[in-house]
Amino acid sequence: MAAATSVPFDTYLFAQNLKSKEIAHRHMREVIERDFSNLKNDIRMTEKLDLDKVRTELAKVEREFLLQKKTDEETLNSLHIANEKLEKRILQYTVAFSGTFCLVLARVAAFF
Repeated sequence: MAAATSVPFDTYLFAQNLKSKEIAHRHMREVIERDFSNLKNDIRMTEKLDLDKVRTELAKVEREFLLQKKTDEETLNSLHIANEKLEKRILQYTVAFSGTFCLVLARVAAFF
């Protein structure tokens, strides 16, 4: 027979060592899973905060746009009214000038 091993193999110690490594592995996996879950939750919260910030900024820009649109419409309306007044005044001056011109022509024609 061949010579026996110089270090005896103890199955109890091997099983205990294997069991402690398995427990350590399980614990490490639980810690990693918990950390991963916390990281995912942190990312979700960050995304939610960023989305809320974007929504707030979008609402602010929309309000500013609507305010600017209202101001532009009011300015356009006032310009339209001023244009109508100017057209009316030009028409009045034209009619008055035409009337005056016709009267002057009538007086001049009356002398001849």
